[in-house]
Amino acid sequence: MKRLYDYFEIEGLNLGRVAKSFESRGVTIYDFKRTGKKKARFSVKHDDCEKVFAIKEELCYNIKKKGTGGRSYPLFFIKTNPGVLIGALLFVAAATFSGDFIYGVEFTGAGAIYKNEAYAAIKDCGAGVFSRFSDVDLKKLSAAVLKSNPRLSFVDCRRRGNYLIVDLAPSRTGTEKLTGDKTSLIAEDDGVVESVKVYRGTAKVAAGDRVKPGDELVSGEVTVKEQTVTVSVLATVILVCEKEYVYVSSREGEETLAEAFAEEAFGKEAVSLATASVRRGEDVYYTVKISYLKTYFTG
Repeated sequence: MKRLYDYFEIEGLNLGRVAKSFESRGVTIYDFKRTGKKKARFSVKHDDCEKVFAIKEELCYNIKKKGTGGRSYPLFFIKTNPGVLIGALLFVAAATFSGDFIYGVEFTGAGAIYKNEAYAAIKDCGAGVFSRFSDVDLKKLSAAVLKSNPRLSFVDCRRRGNYLIVDLAPSRTGTEKLTGDKTSLIAEDDGVVESVKVYRGTAKVAAGDRVKPGDELVSGEVTVKEQTVTVSVLATVILVCEKEYVYVSSREGEETLAEAFAEEAFGKEAVSLATASVRRGEDVYYTVKISYLKTYFTG
């Protein structure tokens, strides 16, 4: 049956590498979306479903089938479940007239870069598209989404008509790496200084400065009673770093998959991702700019 897809959820490390493994075995991945640090959802053509389970046996990943969908799904559903068609139509009609249906979920705020993870948490709470507002406690839903992602500092879920509006604010802290020595703090990456806190020593950079590898961030030299002495540095400097990754495919609409490959390639958890695509001949080139925080600490 054409345009019929099976949906899967996968859990494990290096998800971008797994997606490549499927494609190298002739299984085309569609709608790849990260739903957590170690989770993702994707779809394959219904005809490739058995191949997925065959390949699964060779991989150390937890892969679960979540359902079937696509343009041909209504016919597929009617064919396999003819007895529930009338009841389903009556339920949809009743819910529509009552105005209690959630027709869509919109994400706002700077934390919307984590909308995939947030929507996964919403679904885990039994909400989401085509659920009912009367079955959802918006305060509890907000708390659950916030608890599900440490990269968020604020979540507010509210109703606007038949749409669920989710306002997300990102946390300013990220995955940190401690580095440096006792008398000097040296940059190892290109980046822009986001913040500087010096408890002992002398700052050599300020917020907004661009630095490159080898630049001194904090010096252990200080002036005490008109004399220069060297002390042990105690300081924290946070940089916003950026890397670029290029993914080539024959298909359009694979921005999310390209971003997953970028995070896997660099081993970084992104603060933000920006993807641009351009078609050159038969191929589509996706250029992903991945921004992440790196924390330098010494003391």
